[in-house]
Amino acid sequence: MNKALNRLAEFLGENCSPDQLIGALYAIRAPYCLTAIIPAARQFRDWRRKYPALSELPELPPYPRCLDVLDRIADLDVDDDELTGRNLAAHRDQRTPLRPYSGDSCICELLLVRADPGADATDFERASVWLLWHLQRFHLKDLTETDYRRYLAGEIPRLNRFRYGGRLYRAWLALRLLGRSDHAARSALKAVAHLADKLTSDRSKQVAAKLGGSDGPLYAEELAKLLASLNAPAPTAGGASC
Repeated sequence: MNKALNRLAEFLGENCSPDQLIGALYAIRAPYCLTAIIPAARQFRDWRRKYPALSELPELPPYPRCLDVLDRIADLDVDDDELTGRNLAAHRDQRTPLRPYSGDSCICELLLVRADPGADATDFERASVWLLWHLQRFHLKDLTETDYRRYLAGEIPRLNRFRYGGRLYRAWLALRLLGRSDHAARSALKAVAHLADKLTSDRSKQVAAKLGGSDGPLYAEELAKLLASLNAPAPTAGGASC
């Protein structure tokens, strides 16, 4: 039994069916624990207003209805340490807000994590939005809603080790490294953010070319090259390096 999911459903009330709730959570690949799902939904709403392309996901026909439910989650004002993210104050590393479920929802981690002090927050946000746009589409190809339901029910223990979940995780770890304050990271982040100003497949090919590859930003070869440019070791698929 997923207690966090049950509590969220209770807070939303009868006007949101279990199918509608799970469909909405599937759209952002929310983690089993649902930690900080309310602030994540608020950040997603803010980014959709600022970057309208995030409001479109034709690969998922029920997406407009999913957004309605996510906005209802964003509007919740409840006393729940987990769903509101108040429990995150005890985390030693704010870059891993979903630990021990790190990597299961790179989308939610993008919504919750900010650049380190000294890094360019605007560049990190632009690059984060760009990556989120890609992760949503890759996620739909990688994970069916049926399997996601199994995950929320506890039948699939971790998404970062399921099918190609490690690719999403590596993409997020690569971007997280760009959020550091050292000069190499800031320079690489600015280059990516400059090219990521448009959320289109064509522009992403330019980003991939900038990183030295040709198959898009979500594949290990390109990510390894990006990490190498920062003199950092490439993480393994589904690893626990966070």
